[in-house]
Amino acid sequence: MDWIDLFPTSILNEEIKDSKLSLYKEFILKSKLHDFKRDGYYTEEQDILDVPLFSSLKEIIIQKSLFYLNEIGHGIKNVSIINSWGNNIKKDQHIPMHDHCNSYLSGCFYITGGSSIEFHNPLLEKYLFQLDWFNYADNPRAYKNFHLNPFPGLLLIWPSWLNHKVTTSTEDVDRISLAFNVMPKGLIGRKTGQINL
Repeated sequence: MDWIDLFPTSILNEEIKDSKLSLYKEFILKSKLHDFKRDGYYTEEQDILDVPLFSSLKEIIIQKSLFYLNEIGHGIKNVSIINSWGNNIKKDQHIPMHDHCNSYLSGCFYITGGSSIEFHNPLLEKYLFQLDWFNYADNPRAYKNFHLNPFPGLLLIWPSWLNHKVTTSTEDVDRISLAFNVMPKGLIGRKTGQINL
């Protein structure tokens, strides 16, 4: 028996060698942070990738976003990072399930390791019955959710509509990451429905 697995939800998962990780960490820890109590901290600076320190990382993210879009068949020639910010999760904190509206792609670059990011299976809402759901570890077709354990230098990119959360940290360390949203740039779409972004 064979399976035909159609229309996957793709997440780019790549290790980026970056010698500035300690400088990124220092910058975020010294930034003005918004305290969301149990939901962690994020930088008030919402265009952190425009800071000169992050210029080479920004270029990598743009190139990887273009690669992602073309790999999934979206013929887009240029993108822009519409916002970017630092996150800091401490012990007993988490980020609840959410997606990223007003965006095309979203992603995260990990400056440290820490608690996992969990992606939620978008197909669960497509079934019109509430059934018991088995989360077989060795069968991706049965995943209710999927966990990735971050490490320093990990870059993830995914479609902005994909629900995800950060699980509660059990370690007494800073879990520091840089999140971002990406939009196509320029003339997009067919002639009867084109927009210029």
